[in-house]
Amino acid sequence: MSSRCVHVDIDLNVPTEEWLRHCEGAVEAIRALPGLEWKVWLADADSRTAGGVYLFRDAASAEAYVSGPVIAHLRTLPLVRAVRVRISAVADDLSRRTRGVRAFSSATAAGA
Repeated sequence: MSSRCVHVDIDLNVPTEEWLRHCEGAVEAIRALPGLEWKVWLADADSRTAGGVYLFRDAASAEAYVSGPVIAHLRTLPLVRAVRVRISAVADDLSRRTRGVRAFSSATAAGA
């Protein structure tokens, strides 16, 4: 279990459509996060919530994201009412067997 999953839940002060338009500007910054394998964007118009599920290669990358500027910035936005974040270890072997986590090669893990 070296991979880490970060789950971010956001309660919004605005409709989700407005939130998603705002997020367009964050895509490249998210793509450039060190150790990020992928992100799934979440949005629910009925409950005015949004967020994401992220897979990071390792604990250090996940911790750096959670304690870094992106999450800190989220908490200051007037569009956002509340932010909840949690980090979970990933059961890599079971997840691979159900196509949830691709196998990381040593070259990928080294950042190549």
